[in-house]
Parts: sequence; structure tokens; C-alpha cells
Amino acid sequence: WNDLWASSFTPWDRAGPSPALADTLSQKADLLGQPAVAGTDGSTTRARALVPGCGRGYDVLLLASAGYDAWGLDSSGVAVGEAERYAAEAGNDEGIYPLINPEVGRGAAHFLEGDFYARNWEAGITGLAEDGGFDLIYDYTFLCAMNPPMRPAWASRMRELLRPGGVLVCLEFPTAKTSLSEGGPPWACPSALHRVLLGWPGEEVPYSDGVVVESPGRAKSEKALTQLGHWKAERTHAGQGTDWVSVWRR
Repeated sequence: WNDLWASSFTPWDRAGPSPALADTLSQKADLLGQPAVAGTDGSTTRARALVPGCGRGYDVLLLASAGYDAWGLDSSGVAVGEAERYAAEAGNDEGIYPLINPEVGRGAAHFLEGDFYARNWEAGITGLAEDGGFDLIYDYTFLCAMNPPMRPAWASRMRELLRPGGVLVCLEFPTAKTSLSEGGPPWACPSALHRVLLGWPGEEVPYSDGVVVESPGRAKSEKALTQLGHWKAERTHAGQGTDWVSVWRR
């Protein structure tokens, strides 16, 4: 990934934030919790949000405009540098990132280079361990870029990074692909995959000819996340009408 960024080969870069996330923040806020809470002393405590595989950080800045203290994580140092430059240029631009709720205000945007599956980068976020994790995580074209054997670890790590009660927002893409035989990345990410991964975090995904197999009578894991909502995205620049959004609570 770093080599691709260094060579400026980034065909996945859409030059702006996810419309599906923007709509979720404005239309489904009741599922996400409060991005900020005002104290009696006039201070503001902000919820923490994470965007793994953040690239140039468009969605990090969008979450900050909604009031979150948002963190973008990328394994590519080149991408992190690009995100920091873009944030300095456009992060406070009301034309691109208007405040979603002026009463809540704008949160901060931060960027870190690190491996999502490692723990060392967490030390760079003050108070994260004490608070038990992130309040919101957004997965946009991150899971679909993972080699399929890494999927159980993705689910375990997402659960680990969320505080109890925190929410995971997933843009399900590409749902038009249904089988691993269709190749990737992006690898097939049908809704069934998210249900299996987050219903049994860390457990192997059952496939038949590359298609995810669900077992309706199977008891959910004690570690299962709870699905709060699932809908077809009205606006998206990923799957062109085939993307879905799901929200999960730890």
C-alpha cells in the first residue's frame, strides 16, 4: 500500500468524504450516540472516532465536523502525510466540511501511521485505554481490501477497539460480488459476511464455493455485536447503488 501511495497510484481515492457516512451522521444520529457532551463547568467531552485505512482522511474530517475527536489510521506513512496536508488545507473549510451541528461544534482530526492489528499506535491516543476504547469506528472499503483469511482477525480487532456500548459503522461494499472466486481486492463483502463475522468475532467464516454460508439456528457468540440498523445507502461513491450500511453495537 505504501508503494502505491508513493507512486500516486490510488484509484480508490474519491477526492471527498463518503456520502453514505454523511447521510448516516445526519439522518441516523440516534443510532450513534452523542458526539460531544457539555460539562457543567463549560467544558466539552468529545466522543472518539476511528477510521482505519483512512487514506487522505476525508472521512476523518467529516467525523470531526460532526463533533467527534476523530483519528485516522493508515499503514502507509505516505498516506498519513497526504492526510495531514489535506487536513491543513481543507479541514476547517465550511464549504467542504460544514458543521453538522453548530451547537456541538467541530472536533479535532488526528492521523497516525500504524498497523491496525498491532497495539503500539494506541499509546498515541491520550485516555483511550482508560476510557475502554473508541465510541465509533467507521469501516469504508477497509474490510474488502483484506485478504480473506484475515477476516476473523478483523472482527476480533474491531470488537477489541470499541468501548462497551461503542458502535461500528460499516459500508458494505462490494455487495454485487457474492463469491471469493470473483477475486479482489476489493473482495466480495455481502451483508451475510458482516452478520457472520460480527455474530462470531474471531471465528472462521464458513464458505461453500467461495460464498458465505449462514446457519440461522446457530447460537450467537458471547462476543457478538448487536446490529442496530441495516439499510441501502441512498448516496454512495463506491458501489453505485449496491452499497448497504450496517451499524453494530458492542
